[in-house]
Amino acid sequence: MVADEPEEVPASKPSSSCVAEESVLEIGNQILTVLGAEDPIDDVATFTADSLYLQLFEVIFPNYDFAEVEPGQTAEEMASNIQGLLDLLGGQVLDMDLSFISAEKIVEGDL
Repeated sequence: MVADEPEEVPASKPSSSCVAEESVLEIGNQILTVLGAEDPIDDVATFTADSLYLQLFEVIFPNYDFAEVEPGQTAEEMASNIQGLLDLLGGQVLDMDLSFISAEKIVEGDL
């Protein structure tokens, strides 16, 4: 009688949300590196905060004054700030409709 060889257990695949988070971190850090950031971001939650986008827009669009925009203290305030940045980007910079991008979803972590 021959003993059965143990079955190989296939390695589990990362969940799609895990892969998405890794992609967000990778692409986000590549953009930040190009813009001169020295320290990489290691928490995807950083990409849901309006303060990151305010800093990015200050660097990318130095001709616009963002000094009066205070980072939000609530999800609603952060979504409002991000929506304002999206409106600026779509309306004055790119001249295209960005309504398919939801500021609320960004704050909720749906990147």
